Amino acid sequence: MFESYSISALVAGAVVLIGISSLLQRVFYNLYLHPLAHIPGPKIAAATYLYQTYYSLVGGSRYYIQIEKLHHEYGKATMMIMGE
Repeated sequence: MFESYSISALVAGAVVLIGISSLLQRVFYNLYLHPLAHIPGPKIAAATYLYQTYYSLVGGSRYYIQIEKLHHEYGKATMMIMGE
């Protein structure tokens, strides 16, 4: 019984480790390797869905308003990067 518990703990630990490393790999890819990584804006918005989730839940789904603000703030910088 003790051996099966320790094996279960090892498997659970391995699953947690794989999950965390997968999340870190996704964040790294989104920030540095993704084709849109050069577009300016909040890094948390580029790395995860937490930014979108926060603005979708707070204040009754106001994410579209925040996106408009970001376009006004970063729009000119984006146009300069894209060469327009």
